[in-house]
Amino acid sequence: MTPAMLFRFVRDAYTKANGRSYLWYFLFAPMYNVVCAEDAEEIFQSTKLITKNIVYELLRPFMGDGLLISTDRKWHIRRKMLTPAFHFNILQEFLDIFKEECNKLVETLYRNMDNEVDLSKLIPQFTLNNVCETALGVKLDDMIEGAQYREAIHALETVMVERTCNPLIYEDEESTEYELEPLQDGITIGVTS
Repeated sequence: MTPAMLFRFVRDAYTKANGRSYLWYFLFAPMYNVVCAEDAEEIFQSTKLITKNIVYELLRPFMGDGLLISTDRKWHIRRKMLTPAFHFNILQEFLDIFKEECNKLVETLYRNMDNEVDLSKLIPQFTLNNVCETALGVKLDDMIEGAQYREAIHALETVMVERTCNPLIYEDEESTEYELEPLQDGITIGVTS
C-alpha cells in the first residue's frame, strides 16, 4: 500500500463516518481516528488518554522514546517539562514565518494555475518548511541539504506506510529479513544529521 492509497482509504472511512471521529480495527487493534476539533481537544488535554496503538511502536527506531511514544510516568514527566513551551502565545512569535510560507505556497499555486499541480509534493514541502523553521530555526529552502532532507522524510514516510501495512515486519528482527531495517537506519541518519 502506498501513502496515497492509505490516504484514500482513511479519507473514504471519514466520508462514511459523516464528519464524526470513528473507531476502526487494523490487524485486530482498535484505532480511533480523530476528525473533529472537540474530540482532539479532549484527547490532547487529557493526562489519562495516553496509551498508544502498536503502530506508534514502529516510530520508535526513528524518534526514540520521546513524548509522542512514551506512556505512564515517563510521559507525565516529559509532558510537564514541555508544557511551558506550548503556551498559547508562543504561536504569535511564529506568525511571520507562517505568513511567509503561506505566501510562497500561494505564489506557487498562482504560477501554476493553468497547470496540474501535484499537491502530494507541494503540501509536504510547505508543511516541512514551517516545522523546520519554527521548531529548529532552520530555513529549509535556503539550505543546500534541503532537498536531501526532504527526500529522507519522504523515504521515512514510505517505510512507515509499508511497515504499518505489513504485520510480518512489525518486529525489528523480522524487518531485517525484509531489508527494511538497513533502509530505516539510513533514513534515520539522513533525517537527524
